[in-house]
Amino acid sequence: MIKKITTLFAFSLMLTQATEAQIWSDDFESGMGNWTLSDEDGDGNNWEGVQLQNANATLGSNVAGSYSWKDNTVLSPDNLMTSTAIDLSSASADGLALKFNYLAFDQTYFAEKFSVYVTTSNDTEAILASDAVFVQTLTAGGTIFTGGVDLSSFAGESEVYITFRHHDSSDVFVVGIDNVSVENLDASNDAELYAVTFDRFIAQDTDYTFNFTVVNNGVETINTVELKWSDANGDNTESITLDEPIAAFGFQNISHPVNLNVSGIVENDINFEIVSVNGGDDDNMDNNSMSGKYSTLSEHIDRPVIVEEGTGTWCGWCPRGAVAMDYMADTYPEQFIGVAVHNGDPMTVTEYDSSAGFTGYPSMNVNRRFLGEGVSQDAMEQAYNLLKDLPAVASVEADTSYPEDGVVTISVDATFKANVSTHNYRLGVIITEDGVTGTDSGYAQANYYSGGDQGAMGGYESLANPVPAADMVYDHVGRALLGGYNGQEGSIGASDVMDGNTVSYDFTYEVPSGSDITKMHVIPVIIDNDSGEFVGGTQLYLDRWLDTEEVATGSKMNIFPNPASDRLTVSFEAEGNYSVQIFDMLGKQVLSKDYTNLKGAQNLEIPVSSLEKGNYIINVSSDKGSYSKSIIIE
Repeated sequence: MIKKITTLFAFSLMLTQATEAQIWSDDFESGMGNWTLSDEDGDGNNWEGVQLQNANATLGSNVAGSYSWKDNTVLSPDNLMTSTAIDLSSASADGLALKFNYLAFDQTYFAEKFSVYVTTSNDTEAILASDAVFVQTLTAGGTIFTGGVDLSSFAGESEVYITFRHHDSSDVFVVGIDNVSVENLDASNDAELYAVTFDRFIAQDTDYTFNFTVVNNGVETINTVELKWSDANGDNTESITLDEPIAAFGFQNISHPVNLNVSGIVENDINFEIVSVNGGDDDNMDNNSMSGKYSTLSEHIDRPVIVEEGTGTWCGWCPRGAVAMDYMADTYPEQFIGVAVHNGDPMTVTEYDSSAGFTGYPSMNVNRRFLGEGVSQDAMEQAYNLLKDLPAVASVEADTSYPEDGVVTISVDATFKANVSTHNYRLGVIITEDGVTGTDSGYAQANYYSGGDQGAMGGYESLANPVPAADMVYDHVGRALLGGYNGQEGSIGASDVMDGNTVSYDFTYEVPSGSDITKMHVIPVIIDNDSGEFVGGTQLYLDRWLDTEEVATGSKMNIFPNPASDRLTVSFEAEGNYSVQIFDMLGKQVLSKDYTNLKGAQNLEIPVSSLEKGNYIINVSSDKGSYSKSIIIE
């Protein structure tokens, strides 16, 4: 379960360093052949090559990884990997250093500890008897850090060994090491601009503070740094004396004292730069700048947080994902959208399963910004809180036609709130279904929480392993991708993304035999194919826009408006006694009205202004039958 390595709300820049004086390096793209591995705890697990789900500009496709939790097993590693002999006999002591990247893969489970040893012997006992030269317990997941060690005292040695030790960690996940190099740093002052906190879409007339992440790639400690940001309105340059200087190989987040504040609907280029270091020139200017664009918004539209969770009925730990999804849907009904992407069971949609790229189960992609994350209620809620305040580039609505021969036309409208001159946006639709059941054995849910040894898990601890198919009901089931996983090519034109402009596209969907249209959701989305992220979307019931419905009550019925804020009207041809009830999404009755001896055309007005905003079910029943429909109160 490897996540896409990005820094949240940041432009990220590949870590760079001049390599003219590089003496030895390994980026693990060719495997672990340059390293001797030692499993000191004897559990059969060790450092290994780990392939990233998505190749990364800094890390490439592979890193060296060591696990403290793997294959549903808690580990307590003491794993060593020791390099081949490195010849420093002719190396200069000036600027001689070890450099490497390190990270914890998971956004939630990151407290991995590792140490680095530099020795003139590759004997394990001698290594462990020496003092570690670098010790780190990670305090964040998903961010790539740079580590370094001064090797000047080893200049002239013909055999030097570098050892990474993963230890004193348990039940976390995995630590990664990459881009290990020994080199003579030419630069005394080399400040790298690693990232800048920044949102692509910003509100008008609002102060934005830029935080520059500065890495010290040089030999000299950084005491002062001159930072600049510039846009169409001019340059803003400030010299900042650091309260805490940045030692060699360290980093610091530094706030620029001048805020961005923009009026009007604009799209501007913006540039960020480290101008000088310690009052003078930076010896390496190649890694001092980055640039991007920002667009102001005419209206703030909440961007939904869409969790696509990899699951399967064969997966004994996957009840954890189902419980987390239900909690999120109940707790954050206005902005959370859950999709259960099934693997290896009767509910699998092959295109969805293969495109999502899950390598562990359960795992999740969150707005397709965080990929392959571990799943728990806490992890899901943390990811939601990280992303919930990001604005959408457009408001998204959808309309559906009455199904003809089971085929529904879904008309999606996206009204943009910003100007974006260059983009790769597409519209797409995800279809989900609640209340899915089945009778064959493939619908039985493996359940490692049975018996309670793994603790409480939403009631699964009281169920059998597996839970029989007859006792299982599956919600949030991903049923279809309209337009494909990446959205419909050509659905948004190159010049379409302008403030106030509405783009429309029609999708068609054939409702499968056996599916309940009243329990199905339409999730229209805008996908940025440059980043892969969702940048807008919403969730609607598939039957929300049906004008009339032939129902078991014996008449055509129309319930409108939907959404409603004050009153609902129930329109139908009546004959007899009728009951109208409204239930919340937990099944609690919140309104009930009875009508007797009705005959002929009826327009029953149902007051709903006292109900809280959210999703409900309205049920209209008579002695001839009943009809239920999903409604939204806003």
